[in-house]
Amino acid sequence: KPPKLSPTRRALAPMYVTVGALKHGESLQTMRGAGAAAYCRVRVHSETWKTSTAGAGNLSWEESHRFSPDRKHRDMHVAVLSSHHDLIGHLTVPLLGGKIGPLWSGQAS
Repeated sequence: KPPKLSPTRRALAPMYVTVGALKHGESLQTMRGAGAAAYCRVRVHSETWKTSTAGAGNLSWEESHRFSPDRKHRDMHVAVLSSHHDLIGHLTVPLLGGKIGPLWSGQAS
């Protein structure tokens, strides 16, 4: 019989991330040209997910992905890249105990 895990050692619940729309996308269109296209890349520890490419004045994705976080890596990295893979912007989001509060917490049931 396997030993019971303590509450702090339980598997973490899956984390679902949804990428919405890029605010002020019109600035990107002006900067990169009318046909500018972009995608988002989200990374949580060793998992990387990319949205489809959106553009032509509509930088909106509304796509979701399921991540399986661990207790060692506590940040989510989000980058917006052009369709030519040039970095447009990035953000690091603390998942547990960050300054903006816990965005996600939970135990697998």
